[in-house]
Amino acid sequence: MADFDENVDANIWYVDSGASTHMTGNKHWFEDFKEINEGAHIYLGDDRSHQIKGCGKISVILPNGNVKQIHNVMYVLGVTKNFIFVSMITDQDLKVEFFKSNCYIKDLLDGMKTIATGIRTGGLYKLDVRPAPIRALTAASLTTEELWHQIFGHINYTDLLLL
Repeated sequence: MADFDENVDANIWYVDSGASTHMTGNKHWFEDFKEINEGAHIYLGDDRSHQIKGCGKISVILPNGNVKQIHNVMYVLGVTKNFIFVSMITDQDLKVEFFKSNCYIKDLLDGMKTIATGIRTGGLYKLDVRPAPIRALTAASLTTEELWHQIFGHINYTDLLLL
């Protein structure tokens, strides 16, 4: 089975007060991912069951260009929308305010600064964030001398040769 549901809207996250957890159907967004074999099932509004296949964290880019991590996101097969659960947001020292046409997510630790805005479409609030690209870590190779220089607390090279 594919690890990406092409029906998942890649750029829209919905702020949801009725969900039980953050969830997405796109496995490619996860930075830290723990696969769950024999995962539990989630029942959505259409009464269909969807299996939880994993859990991890996803980074999103906020409108101001900052990156924020969403922790404990479930990877759920068959889910075609991305949901951010209000209770889990507030557990991260954020506040969510809902109004008729939009909602605001504010950082309690940064003077109640608005970090994201949701626009109401129908009965749902679409959040103005997008998944951050996953960056690959690179490794550098060191010469033997450089390696020993670092191991010995950046000893000068003359003394290193004496050792």
